[in-house]
Parts: sequence; C-alpha cells; structure tokens
Amino acid sequence: MSYLRVMVRPVRSARVIYAGSTWLNPPEKFQTTQPATRNFSMDSTVTSLWTSMSQSTPVAYVQQGLVNIHDFTGLPWWASVILSTVLMRSLVTLPLAIYQNKIVARLEKISLEMPEIVKGLKLETAYAIKKYNWTEQEARITYNRSFKKQWDKLVIRENCHPAKT
Repeated sequence: MSYLRVMVRPVRSARVIYAGSTWLNPPEKFQTTQPATRNFSMDSTVTSLWTSMSQSTPVAYVQQGLVNIHDFTGLPWWASVILSTVLMRSLVTLPLAIYQNKIVARLEKISLEMPEIVKGLKLETAYAIKKYNWTEQEARITYNRSFKKQWDKLVIRENCHPAKT
C-alpha cells in the first residue's frame, strides 16, 4: 500500500544573467512551482517488523530447541518438527485441559443443586407478592437478583467461575 503526498518545490533558473548592478534572473527567486510526489510504502516497515520478530529471543529459543531435538533423536527434520509439536502441546495444553475438566465438573455439581434453590426462591417470591403487594415486574426483578446471588454463592463456595473454563 503506498500513499501519495504532494510537496511544492521551487524551480531554480538554470541560467543567471548579471547585467550591471541588477540580476535579471536571481537564483533564489521562486519562478513557478511544480508538484513533486513522494511515495510512501509499507514494505520497509513490514520487512523490519518481520526481521525483528524472526531475530527475537523466543524465536531463537524455539530454533535451538528444534535443533536439540533433531540432534538428540537423530530423526529427520520433518519428524523432529512433528515430535516437538506433540511434546509442546502435551506439556502446555494437557494440564490446562485437566484443569478445565475439574472446573466443568464443579459447575455441573452446583447446577444440580440449583433446582432446590429455585423452588425455595419461587415460594419466597410468591409469599412476597402477597405480603408486600408487589407487581409482576417487581417480583421478577427481585427473583432474578436473588437467583444471581445464590448462584454466585455456590460459585464462590466451589471456586468454579465459568470464565475459568
């Protein structure tokens, strides 16, 4: 992608004639202006960005790790890349998958407790409608607020916030 910027430059006379005490064409006088264009390109920026990324420390560590795996196992390069990919995915994603399964199991456990809590909240809401003459909207707002509080208490008790999954 290139951008066009127009700049105005003075055009200097090629010939200067001195006649006595006056200049007929002084060299610094602006005669006419002509547009000069300058093209800006993102190529050098992208190239320098890729160069700096490819020469960064993390990339150097990964390169050295691949070379070490290749030298240690004696496998061809394609097999070394596959082996290192399997190793890294196992080391990084396996513990995260196990942790996620624990959180999902806890969420399932507290979701099984919610029907009893919902029954109690419905009874309390029906009682409050009669006692305090609440409208349907007031009762719904209060019920939803109480439901959210009870859910949050269970999530805190089991330490299993859904965002952790």
